[in-house]
Amino acid sequence: MKNSRGQTLIESILMIPVIVIVFSMITWFSRIVLTRQQLVMASKYGTDMIYYSNMNEAQIEEELKDYLCNKDNKGRKLNPDNLKFIIKKETFLDIDSINSLGDLDALQDNFLNPADHLSSVHLAYEFKSPPIFSAWNTFIPGPNLPDKITVSAHAEVLAGTGVK
Repeated sequence: MKNSRGQTLIESILMIPVIVIVFSMITWFSRIVLTRQQLVMASKYGTDMIYYSNMNEAQIEEELKDYLCNKDNKGRKLNPDNLKFIIKKETFLDIDSINSLGDLDALQDNFLNPADHLSSVHLAYEFKSPPIFSAWNTFIPGPNLPDKITVSAHAEVLAGTGVK
Protein backbone atom coordinates (compact mmCIF):
# COMPACT_ATOMS: atom_id res chain seq x y z
CA MET A 1 0.00 0.00 0.00
CA LYS A 2 2.72 2.48 0.93
CA ASN A 3 4.67 1.52 -2.14
CA SER A 4 1.83 2.35 -4.56
CA ARG A 5 1.26 5.78 -2.99
CA GLY A 6 4.91 6.66 -3.49
CA GLN A 7 4.82 5.46 -7.06
CA THR A 8 1.74 7.59 -7.79
CA LEU A 9 3.46 10.64 -6.30
CA ILE A 10 6.56 10.10 -8.42
CA GLU A 11 4.50 9.56 -11.58
CA SER A 12 2.49 12.72 -11.02
CA ILE A 13 5.66 14.75 -10.33
CA LEU A 14 7.15 13.47 -13.60
CA MET A 15 3.97 14.34 -15.52
CA ILE A 16 3.87 18.00 -14.41
CA PRO A 17 6.58 19.17 -16.89
CA VAL A 18 4.88 17.26 -19.71
CA ILE A 19 1.54 18.90 -18.93
CA VAL A 20 3.17 22.35 -18.77
CA ILE A 21 4.83 21.78 -22.16
CA VAL A 22 1.56 20.59 -23.72
CA PHE A 23 -0.38 23.62 -22.43
CA SER A 24 2.32 26.06 -23.55
CA MET A 25 2.41 24.52 -27.04
CA ILE A 26 -1.39 24.68 -27.30
CA THR A 27 -1.20 28.37 -26.38
CA TRP A 28 1.61 29.02 -28.84
CA PHE A 29 -0.08 27.26 -31.76
CA SER A 30 -3.32 29.10 -30.93
CA ARG A 31 -1.42 32.38 -31.39
CA ILE A 32 -0.31 31.19 -34.82
CA VAL A 33 -3.87 30.26 -35.84
CA LEU A 34 -5.27 33.59 -34.60
CA THR A 35 -2.54 35.51 -36.42
CA ARG A 36 -3.27 33.60 -39.61
CA GLN A 37 -6.94 34.51 -39.31
CA GLN A 38 -6.05 38.18 -38.78
CA LEU A 39 -3.83 38.13 -41.87
CA VAL A 40 -6.56 36.50 -43.98
CA MET A 41 -9.07 39.16 -42.92
CA ALA A 42 -6.55 41.96 -43.57
CA SER A 43 -5.62 40.64 -47.02
CA LYS A 44 -9.30 40.48 -48.02
CA TYR A 45 -9.75 43.98 -46.60
CA GLY A 46 -6.83 45.07 -48.79
CA THR A 47 -8.42 43.64 -51.94
CA ASP A 48 -11.66 45.40 -50.99
CA MET A 49 -9.72 48.68 -50.81
CA ILE A 50 -8.21 47.95 -54.24
CA TYR A 51 -11.66 47.14 -55.62
CA TYR A 52 -13.70 49.97 -54.08
CA SER A 53 -11.31 52.89 -53.56
CA ASN A 54 -8.82 55.04 -55.41
CA MET A 55 -6.04 54.31 -52.92
CA ASN A 56 -2.55 53.50 -54.19
CA GLU A 57 -0.32 50.70 -52.86
CA ALA A 58 1.34 52.86 -50.19
CA GLN A 59 -2.00 54.09 -48.84
CA ILE A 60 -3.36 50.54 -48.72
CA GLU A 61 -0.24 49.37 -46.87
CA GLU A 62 -0.64 52.14 -44.28
CA GLU A 63 -4.32 51.31 -43.81
CA LEU A 64 -3.54 47.61 -43.35
CA LYS A 65 -0.73 48.41 -40.91
CA ASP A 66 -3.18 50.55 -38.94
CA TYR A 67 -5.76 47.74 -39.11
CA LEU A 68 -3.35 45.16 -37.68
CA CYS A 69 -0.99 47.15 -35.43
CA ASN A 70 -2.74 50.28 -34.10
CA LYS A 71 -2.47 50.73 -30.33
CA ASP A 72 -6.13 51.79 -30.16
CA ASN A 73 -7.30 48.44 -31.53
CA LYS A 74 -9.05 46.22 -29.05
CA GLY A 75 -7.77 42.68 -28.99
CA ARG A 76 -4.60 41.31 -30.50
CA LYS A 77 -2.10 43.73 -32.04
CA LEU A 78 0.74 42.61 -34.29
CA ASN A 79 4.29 43.95 -34.24
CA PRO A 80 4.74 46.13 -37.37
CA ASP A 81 8.45 45.22 -37.57
CA ASN A 82 7.58 41.55 -38.20
CA LEU A 83 4.95 42.32 -40.85
CA LYS A 84 5.72 42.27 -44.58
CA PHE A 85 3.44 43.56 -47.35
CA ILE A 86 3.35 42.80 -51.07
CA ILE A 87 0.56 44.78 -52.71
CA LYS A 88 0.05 44.64 -56.47
CA LYS A 89 -2.59 46.88 -57.97
CA GLU A 90 -3.17 46.02 -61.61
CA THR A 91 -5.24 48.46 -63.63
CA PHE A 92 -7.47 47.55 -66.52
CA LEU A 93 -7.47 49.45 -69.79
CA ASP A 94 -10.09 52.14 -70.03
CA ILE A 95 -12.35 50.77 -72.75
CA ASP A 96 -14.48 53.92 -72.90
CA SER A 97 -11.79 56.20 -74.23
CA ILE A 98 -10.90 56.59 -77.88
CA ASN A 99 -7.22 56.06 -77.05
CA SER A 100 -7.83 52.47 -75.96
CA LEU A 101 -9.00 51.52 -79.44
CA GLY A 102 -5.52 52.22 -80.81
CA ASP A 103 -3.96 49.57 -78.55
CA LEU A 104 -6.00 46.57 -79.60
CA ASP A 105 -3.28 44.05 -78.65
CA ALA A 106 -3.30 45.20 -75.02
CA LEU A 107 -7.09 45.32 -75.00
CA GLN A 108 -7.29 41.80 -76.42
CA ASP A 109 -4.74 40.57 -73.85
CA ASN A 110 -6.80 42.04 -71.01
CA PHE A 111 -10.00 40.40 -72.21
CA LEU A 112 -8.61 37.01 -73.24
CA ASN A 113 -6.20 36.51 -70.32
CA PRO A 114 -7.87 38.11 -67.30
CA ALA A 115 -5.98 35.89 -64.84
CA ASP A 116 -2.73 37.53 -65.96
CA HIS A 117 -3.99 40.84 -64.61
CA LEU A 118 -4.68 40.17 -60.95
CA SER A 119 -4.55 42.71 -58.17
CA SER A 120 -3.36 41.06 -54.99
CA VAL A 121 -2.44 41.58 -51.35
CA HIS A 122 0.08 39.26 -49.72
CA LEU A 123 0.84 39.58 -46.00
CA ALA A 124 3.48 37.70 -44.02
CA TYR A 125 4.24 37.76 -40.30
CA GLU A 126 7.31 36.24 -38.63
CA PHE A 127 7.22 34.52 -35.25
CA LYS A 128 10.28 33.63 -33.24
CA SER A 129 10.26 29.96 -32.35
CA PRO A 130 9.42 29.17 -28.74
CA PRO A 131 12.26 28.17 -26.37
CA ILE A 132 11.07 24.55 -26.39
CA PHE A 133 12.26 24.32 -30.00
CA SER A 134 15.85 25.03 -28.97
CA ALA A 135 15.58 22.33 -26.30
CA TRP A 136 14.22 19.99 -28.97
CA ASN A 137 17.26 20.70 -31.16
CA THR A 138 19.62 20.04 -28.25
CA PHE A 139 18.24 16.77 -26.93
CA ILE A 140 16.60 15.08 -29.91
CA PRO A 141 18.71 14.04 -32.91
CA GLY A 142 17.61 14.86 -36.41
CA PRO A 143 17.05 18.01 -38.44
CA ASN A 144 16.90 21.25 -36.47
CA LEU A 145 13.62 23.07 -36.09
CA PRO A 146 13.45 26.60 -37.57
CA ASP A 147 14.36 29.71 -35.55
CA LYS A 148 11.51 31.66 -37.14
CA ILE A 149 8.13 30.63 -38.47
CA THR A 150 6.38 32.71 -41.13
CA VAL A 151 2.59 32.85 -41.29
CA SER A 152 1.12 34.34 -44.46
CA ALA A 153 -2.14 35.11 -46.24
CA HIS A 154 -2.94 36.03 -49.82
CA ALA A 155 -6.02 37.47 -51.53
CA GLU A 156 -6.62 38.36 -55.19
CA VAL A 157 -9.14 40.22 -57.30
CA LEU A 158 -9.32 40.46 -61.10
CA ALA A 159 -8.33 43.78 -62.62
CA GLY A 160 -11.16 45.52 -64.39
CA THR A 161 -13.79 44.25 -61.99
CA GLY A 162 -14.13 47.52 -60.16
CA VAL A 163 -10.57 48.82 -59.95
CA LYS A 164 -10.72 52.57 -60.31
